[in-house]
Amino acid sequence: MAEETPPLLTPADDLATKLGVAPTDARLLVALRSASARFRGAVRWQVHRVTETLVVNGTGTLDLALPARHVTDVSGVLVNGTPVAVDWDEYGLLNRRDGRLWPRRRRAVEVTLTYGYDPIPDDIAEAVQDQAEAGYNILRGLSSKQVGGITLTFGQSEAVGVSQAWVDAADRYRIGGRA
Repeated sequence: MAEETPPLLTPADDLATKLGVAPTDARLLVALRSASARFRGAVRWQVHRVTETLVVNGTGTLDLALPARHVTDVSGVLVNGTPVAVDWDEYGLLNRRDGRLWPRRRRAVEVTLTYGYDPIPDDIAEAVQDQAEAGYNILRGLSSKQVGGITLTFGQSEAVGVSQAWVDAADRYRIGGRA
């Protein structure tokens, strides 16, 4: 079964208007998909609202941290195939209600949960849009261009850099601290 393509983390219409192109422009959509995927990689979770079942390693501790944030529902938890009642918070932290430790074993805990944002927070959308715009405007494979008496030179930083808005948003939403 093919995996579903994750949604863009900022609307195509907004960037299309800013750039003066159609929201269906292929280069625009590639830039938005790339920036959205890059943000998800930087923060280490999906970001958009999703309901799924995760299988995670047991920690041997009271707390089990899930690879998710903005948790809105935990509908089921199995430990070694047996249902257990849990308390949880929006940061993806689970505790067993029976007070027992999580087993210290790989793939011992199965959690069905809903997490992520809908709508995407403005700071994430802005950071992704800025990154997509930069990606859209980069002339691939070009290090300099001369038009009349004007020469433009593109350095590596223009090709791979990020804005301060990106850094701030990634730090704010990242699982596990700085990458």
